[in-house]
Amino acid sequence: MFVEAGDVLRPGALRLLVDSLERSGSDFAMGGGASEHGRRRPEQRLDGRRSAGERMTPVNLPEAMEYGMPSGVLYRREFWVRAGLSIGDGGSDDLSLGARAFARARSFDLLRRDTVAPAAQRDPHGLAVSATATADRFRELFEALDILRREAGEEVARHRLVQFLGNEVARMASRLPDMDETAYDVFASGLARLAPPEGRREVWDDVSAAPKVLYALVLADDEARARAFVDRSGLEVLRHRMVGLAGAAYVCLPYWGDAAASVDVGWFRASPRDLRAFERHGVPPVTARREPHQVALRTGMAAPDGEGSGGAGDRELIRPRAGAHAEEPAVRGRSRLQDLDEMVPHHGRGAEPRLAGDLLE
Repeated sequence: MFVEAGDVLRPGALRLLVDSLERSGSDFAMGGGASEHGRRRPEQRLDGRRSAGERMTPVNLPEAMEYGMPSGVLYRREFWVRAGLSIGDGGSDDLSLGARAFARARSFDLLRRDTVAPAAQRDPHGLAVSATATADRFRELFEALDILRREAGEEVARHRLVQFLGNEVARMASRLPDMDETAYDVFASGLARLAPPEGRREVWDDVSAAPKVLYALVLADDEARARAFVDRSGLEVLRHRMVGLAGAAYVCLPYWGDAAASVDVGWFRASPRDLRAFERHGVPPVTARREPHQVALRTGMAAPDGEGSGGAGDRELIRPRAGAHAEEPAVRGRSRLQDLDEMVPHHGRGAEPRLAGDLLE
């Protein structure tokens, strides 16, 4: 077991983890309560799995990978040696460690109880804004995806890519206003390599609308609006309205309906996580609104009632008339990124650079 500096094991945590491994025979166990970033692990799915006797793996519980290898994971020594695991520079948050552990484990345990009290406001990778730190983080992302693709399969790698776009990359993106030009360009170059083609709906539909719109601006070489998007609370999805179009939900983030920005409406599409977040805050499902309302779908036409501002009225859900059609997202030019290739590592020596989308083709 490894525990990050500043973290504290909760009373009885070690006994819970040992007991779990003794009962299950799994290769490692980790707590299933709050993570260091305030999110909850998918413990609601555990009881049914246990009662059915199903062993937890990245294939049947890919959500568990979202939290990497958090502090306080207990490994069987035999598995640690057999899997060739080691702690790198990233500590227990090392993405390569997490990828290898999940890919090589026969099964793992995810407890319903939290086992570690994390250090307050610890997120070293999200706070890093230098060009070097940004390039290093993208290097870790690519390495982890390569490991999962080779050892766990395409579908597991797809799930992890969605998680990277929604979490690790979004945390880096939240610091865009603080990045100098070099760091911003490294971020844009790394994102261009990581982002799958715009037609990969099985990836983009599962990514939260907030970082998705920001990525569209970065990929379109619109640096000024990308930086302003963060300053305008664009990454805080619950501060904006959700609307229904043709049976799908969209979030009215900054630049919704802005002709000058020209961000296609598909980038604003709410992910399943967005829908759950809005529902927890009292927003009904898309089909629950009684009065249908036609909304212009092309950006550049007036969005309903302007952009969301976080007020009570901004959480109203609007249902479209029948026959409306939502457009697909489209990635625009990436021209300024081409001269920055050397700042983000390629996959393998002498190989052509590969997008994460290429890893999953």
